[in-house]
Amino acid sequence: MLADALAEKGAVGWLRNIPRQDWSFCVPYELDGEDRALFPDFLVFRKSGSKLTVDVYEPHAKAFDDGWAKAVGLAKFARDHGDQHFGRIELITKVGQKMKRLNVNDPVVRKKVLAVSNNQHLQQLFEEA
Repeated sequence: MLADALAEKGAVGWLRNIPRQDWSFCVPYELDGEDRALFPDFLVFRKSGSKLTVDVYEPHAKAFDDGWAKAVGLAKFARDHGDQHFGRIELITKVGQKMKRLNVNDPVVRKKVLAVSNNQHLQQLFEEA
């Protein structure tokens, strides 16, 4: 995933987002009425002309019970901030032998992810991607 992102035209660098540091990039999400923090794994920086764009990549671990809630939180973040400040905002997972991506900065995909209420539903969206 990272190699593909860095091979794109205009890629200038990346950051491994380390959780819970003073400088970490954090996206809020909610689970069971409690506010929590998601620290997407990678930020990739691309330059187009004089504009710098940041892409957010979260390789998605299906084993965690809160995966669907993190996906919804990332979709809400994209709804509120994506168009103005970010390029791609993607959840990524392996389905079979293929890597599947959900770019929640795409309004059509975001609408589907915002409707997710469990990991099975999220898995279905990945399988359909």
